[in-house]
Amino acid sequence: MDENELETLSKHKKRQLLKQLNAEKVGDDAEKAAKVSQIKKFALYAVIVVVLVGIAFVLFPFFNKPPVGENAKIELSSTFFNFGNVSVRGGTVSTSFTISNSGEDDLIIEKMETSCMCTSAKLYFNGRESPAFGMHSKSSFWSETIPPGESAELKIFYDPTAHPELRGSVTRVVTIYSSDSLAPQKDVKIEVTQVA
Repeated sequence: MDENELETLSKHKKRQLLKQLNAEKVGDDAEKAAKVSQIKKFALYAVIVVVLVGIAFVLFPFFNKPPVGENAKIELSSTFFNFGNVSVRGGTVSTSFTISNSGEDDLIIEKMETSCMCTSAKLYFNGRESPAFGMHSKSSFWSETIPPGESAELKIFYDPTAHPELRGSVTRVVTIYSSDSLAPQKDVKIEVTQVA
């Protein structure tokens, strides 16, 4: 419709035409708003899926642990060792224990911790070496599985330079956490007499 035709229209017709044009414009705006809303919903769903996949990826190691049998049994060759005199000048000393699984199911060693920063522990099994566990160390992504009838080596280290001023008898504890349902925590004690 051109300008001449608009001028010849009555006021009433002009109002009706304007209403019709406004209605069409409102309809177009509503259609655009609906499309934008759909795009926003799709983007939100995509973000949710990415977040859920990320969470699943992070949590997978926790849920992917092998089934733990009720009949795993931890056995230690000994639960105590006395180093005797340990000199600060002599540096770190170590001793070894044997951890065996005398049960019928796999024994899973989940972590270890020590009672002092001067003491650390490692587990050796089938050519694999665990991280060094100490007083504050956490390794939630580590575990070792010892099948029935097999053994691993537990090595305990004592570093007298952690307390160079200390003299006299000292007792430290290494706690082993395992899947043995009757003994989920086992302690191994070491004793030293620290000298200059």
